[in-house]
Amino acid sequence: MDFDEAVTFLARKLPESPSVFIIYTNALGNFPVALESLVKFSCDEIPHFPSKKEGQVPIHLLCGKVLGVQVMVLQGRYHHYEGYTPEEIMFPVKVAKCLGCKRMLATNAAGTLSNRFELGDVMLMKSHVDLSGLTDKLEKFLIYGKRELERNAKMYNDGFLRMARKLATEEGMDKYVKTGVYGLIGDWIPNNYSEICNWKKLGIDAVGTSLTPEVLTALELGMEVFCFSILTDKGILDYNQYPDPLLEDISKAVDPKKAFVKKLLLRFINTP
Repeated sequence: MDFDEAVTFLARKLPESPSVFIIYTNALGNFPVALESLVKFSCDEIPHFPSKKEGQVPIHLLCGKVLGVQVMVLQGRYHHYEGYTPEEIMFPVKVAKCLGCKRMLATNAAGTLSNRFELGDVMLMKSHVDLSGLTDKLEKFLIYGKRELERNAKMYNDGFLRMARKLATEEGMDKYVKTGVYGLIGDWIPNNYSEICNWKKLGIDAVGTSLTPEVLTALELGMEVFCFSILTDKGILDYNQYPDPLLEDISKAVDPKKAFVKKLLLRFINTP
């Protein structure tokens, strides 16, 4: 894919080069931090950016300054199950790096497998396992087990994790903000109950359909990475005990966490 044209287009439109790239999930609503000198793009207008598919929530690129730091935000994201290729999913990260971004914060929605978490909790990512078939990581994990988890944990900036846990303590949010292991799956519909149980045995706390490809791309490009998931499904392990939550239940659980998320974003942006 042609990155140069997209980078040139954005560089001409932006007053400054960004240093921080944020992927912000629509599950948390609109990006909550005010951006000074905001420049907003529909991704359809940026050359070679993946175009919106029918029925998909519009994806926007927001650029502006926060606390003196130039920030670029991808509001929404691309998923493999929507028909996007790995190259298309990784495209915004590569463009962000070419424009000057050195750090990336990525967020997404996920479903919990662990009784440690409740609907609406924030899971700070300490490691991940790719279960999606997009790479060969699953076979390696099954062979090497804990060693693979420990290797992947080194991908996530420990300083950012400590910062987030400290903020949770300061805000009295320890009950709702915990670290966990994330599993990438290719589709929201699991193959069978046994498969889900096996994920839990592997040490996975929550699963989702995004984020890991972007993380791996950012790391290959030399960016520092911090990620967290907002848990919008409690019932993925046992739908008999936990049926699919209604949208109003999700909103009721997630909304009280948004103030913390905003403070976490500001703390991340302001971290040297």
